Amino acid sequence: MIISHYFTAKRFHDFITSNTLSFTQIRHWNSWSESQKEGVAFNCFFTKIRNCHCIPNFISSLMLDAVKGAYYAQCWTDKPESSDMWNKFSPDKNGLLVTFDSNTVFNYIQNGLSSNYYIIDLQNVKYEKAISVSSNIFETNIDFNSLAKHFLDKSYEFVYENESRFIAYSKNVDIIREMIESKNWDIDRLISLINQNPQYINYDISSSSSIIEVTADPRISDNDFYIIKSLCDNINIPIKKSSLNIS
Repeated sequence: MIISHYFTAKRFHDFITSNTLSFTQIRHWNSWSESQKEGVAFNCFFTKIRNCHCIPNFISSLMLDAVKGAYYAQCWTDKPESSDMWNKFSPDKNGLLVTFDSNTVFNYIQNGLSSNYYIIDLQNVKYEKAISVSSNIFETNIDFNSLAKHFLDKSYEFVYENESRFIAYSKNVDIIREMIESKNWDIDRLISLINQNPQYINYDISSSSSIIEVTADPRISDNDFYIIKSLCDNINIPIKKSSLNIS
């Protein structure tokens, strides 16, 4: 499957020079509506776990903080370029639409992150007119995988994005599960888990062998296009300027 990601010119340059891409911690997503919904999902999940397993409130609060920091996502689209997408993701009019093969990306993610993270392969985002969290979606079992899959809902106003997401979550959630099942409340360990979760997790991916094509914003200046084209030519990546007419 061919998937794409929009880059700013600077972010693309950084990718070409570093050969790394990153997942963003879900608790740091910028969308207010999404962050509110994700917060409800986390809280709903842990309220059920706390009540079912009689976890003290203070311990439950620490566990919730550790779990919130354990989940990450990386967003893509399989939609052809559009005016809406360029306007949203290329505000400086020098952005780039970079296409990859999803299997290639997934293999790099697995190689780079699977020793410390559970990886969920590319999943389509579901666009809902009214986003809510089902009261029975998690039941009462400690199913961290079901929690991960819940982060695929988005407001219907963004349906034009045709978004898909890779999701990763830390294997440290297994430690939390063990604590719950054994009722061994190790406060120092929980605080350590909270501090171990960075805002971004990176994985190595070869830009020269993974990129299929680069399309530049149709509004890009000739000078900016020349600079980016030179970068692409140096590693034999096809690049073109979009012919889309954006008013």
